[in-house]
Amino acid sequence: MNTFKKKSLHAAVLAGLGAIGAVGTAEAVHINPDGQGQVLIYPYYTSRASQFTAISLVNTTSQFKAVKVRFLEGKNSREVLDFNLFLSPFDVWTGGVAESAAGTGGRVVSGDNSCVTPSDLFAESRSDNGQLINSFKNYAYTGANVDVAALNSLDRTREGYFEVIEMGVVTTAALQGFIKHGTNGVPANCPALDAFDPGALVAPASGFFSNTNHLTIPTGGLAGRASIINAATGVNYTYEPTAVDQWTNAV
Repeated sequence: MNTFKKKSLHAAVLAGLGAIGAVGTAEAVHINPDGQGQVLIYPYYTSRASQFTAISLVNTTSQFKAVKVRFLEGKNSREVLDFNLFLSPFDVWTGGVAESAAGTGGRVVSGDNSCVTPSDLFAESRSDNGQLINSFKNYAYTGANVDVAALNSLDRTREGYFEVIEMGVVTTAALQGFIKHGTNGVPANCPALDAFDPGALVAPASGFFSNTNHLTIPTGGLAGRASIINAATGVNYTYEPTAVDQWTNAV
């Protein structure tokens, strides 16, 4: 049963951009018709009926990018998973949304080498309250956060939407060295970035995102694509996300 609402952030952003566009300010936040931006809004993912949502994200620039990836369920736009992604120059990250290992909801999977934090996110070797850390969680709509008691299961995470937000350009040479892909296609030291992640198991002396010396303002140039694939029937629906530029001029 499809429970996804065709509204929430995607529609809200488009409505807001329409209002801003009416003002005619050249540097205002806007949808980039070239498909590149500081923010990408992917309006739909699903893992229902054994479907798989394949995701690609491209850094079209020569800069090192720190990016936030957030997944939100479709019933009431509650966050079900987020992680930090670090892209080297002209990097392409690929992943997807599949059924969770327990078969109760959705999860993000990836065999890509680009750095994420936590660095073991896709290793599927660590659990959080009985769920693998890359599985979608229902914390944001259960317990004290409950909205609809009858719809608080992990099944609700099977469909929704997701967004990619550039947090800034990584300028610290040492961190660029960790992120950069070598001749073997593998970054030098992804686990080292955990110490700079505010949510890391190892408490940092000074957080990556609390020290703006590590980042400069976002410059955009992110692009992507997603495909909803049904392996049983061979059906494939492919779309490009909405690209929003001039989202922010601060880190």
